[in-house]
Amino acid sequence: MSVALHHAPHPTHLACRCCAGQATLLGVVDFSKTSANVRGFYLPLAGIPVYYYRCGGCGLLFTPHFDTFAHDDFLSYVYNRDYYEKIDTDYAHQRPSQCAKLVHRLLAAQRSHISLLDYGSGGGLFAQLMQQQGYHVAAYDPFDPQGGAPPSARYDVITVFEVFEHLVHPHDTVKRLLEWLKPGGLVLFSTTLNTFSSAQEMLQWPYLAPRNGHGTLYTARALAELWGAVGFACYSQNIFIHFACDPNHPEALFRAQRQPNGGLVLKIGRT
Repeated sequence: MSVALHHAPHPTHLACRCCAGQATLLGVVDFSKTSANVRGFYLPLAGIPVYYYRCGGCGLLFTPHFDTFAHDDFLSYVYNRDYYEKIDTDYAHQRPSQCAKLVHRLLAAQRSHISLLDYGSGGGLFAQLMQQQGYHVAAYDPFDPQGGAPPSARYDVITVFEVFEHLVHPHDTVKRLLEWLKPGGLVLFSTTLNTFSSAQEMLQWPYLAPRNGHGTLYTARALAELWGAVGFACYSQNIFIHFACDPNHPEALFRAQRQPNGGLVLKIGRT
C-alpha cells in the first residue's frame, strides 16, 4: 500500500464475550445511532465509528467500543440528559409500569412469601408499584442517582429489565447477580434477541444502538452459553422475556416445559 493509514485498523477478529469463540468484524455504525431512530428521531452524526462483531459460534453481536469506558464516561457520553429526555423516553414511566404488570401476572400467587430485587432499577418506579401490590422489593441501579445502595441480602427473584444489552462484561454481571440470588431462585430479565440472518439487517436493527449503550446483543444460543457457564438454564418466553434458573435445584422457584408446538409452559412456586 503506497499511502499509509492514518489510524491503526480495528482487528478483524475478536474473542466472543459469551462463549470465547471467534467473532468476526460485522460492520460499523456511527455512535449517534439510537433506538429512537425507529420513531423518526435522529441525532446529528457524531463522526465516531463503532465497530460491531458477530460470533460464529453463539451468534452474539458486540462492540469493544465501551470496553475502556469508566463509570463517569458512561454518565458523560451515554446516560446523560439527552439519553433520558430524547433517546430512551420510556425509561422513567412507561417501561417500569409495563414491567410491573408483567411481573405481577407471573408472581401474584407468590407475593406474600417471596422477595424481589430489581437490578438496573432506574428511578425506582417499578419497585414502588410492586410494593403497592404487596411485594417485598429492593432496588439497585449503579448508573442512576436514585438507584440506591448495593444489596446486602439475597432474594428469591431478581428482575433485570433492559440491562443485558448494556453489559460490557456479561459473565461478571451474571456472577454478581447470583451473589444476591437465593438458592433455587429465579432471574427474570428482558433483552431483545437478534433473529436476523444478514449483516445488513443486523446493522440497520434499531436495537443495535451505540448511543443507547447497546454494546452486547444476544441470540438464544448466546444466552444459553452465558447462563450455562454458571450451571443455569435460560428459557425464552419470546424474543423479549427470559428466565434463568437452576432447574435441578430441589427448591427451584421456576420450572419450564417446552410443548410440541414450541410453546413454553411455566410453573412458578416452590413445591
